Amino acid sequence: MERAGDVLDKWLSLTPLPGGGGGQKTESYELMFWLAVNMFQLEAWKHGRKGKMFIIFDEKPYPKISAHLLQQMFLNREVPEPDKSAGDVEISVNQNRLSTDTGLVLPSSDIDTFQFVQNELLPKWDVYPIICGSSGYYNDAEVLKVWKKMFGEQAIIKVQDPSDISEAILAVLALQAGNDAIDIAAELGKTLAGGI
Repeated sequence: MERAGDVLDKWLSLTPLPGGGGGQKTESYELMFWLAVNMFQLEAWKHGRKGKMFIIFDEKPYPKISAHLLQQMFLNREVPEPDKSAGDVEISVNQNRLSTDTGLVLPSSDIDTFQFVQNELLPKWDVYPIICGSSGYYNDAEVLKVWKKMFGEQAIIKVQDPSDISEAILAVLALQAGNDAIDIAAELGKTLAGGI
């Protein structure tokens, strides 16, 4: 029987760190987008409604959803990165996808994040990116530009204090339920600094 620490160490050592773990103003939000489309089944979808996704961000997503990284994560084995300079080709089954034993279909080539968001994520999800004032990139034009391009300027929610995040989410949900914005602000007792 494995000790809990050994199991945790095993899985942490198998967890890939895109970009080496940071320092380049990007984080793997695009993997979450892919997972939300390919691994979730929502009751709302059965009734013709979208899911609600709130993302707390402070950096940009990577511009491509890495097929290699998804294969590494879901095939439970090390998949060598193709060496295109040596003529290696990426694994291709069923034209452009791989399938796991659970039936999850994995891409065999990288996917453009922006196109994936527009064509796959947004038809299924209402997405609300949240950035906090405590982030080093709170007013970073480059970071905000990427998120605004993907989700629209009005979708970005800016809160000064991380303790305001739950109220910002509640305000969005209340507005979507048909409540008046002024009543919501009065109920919360403060004005949030974002575009809700």
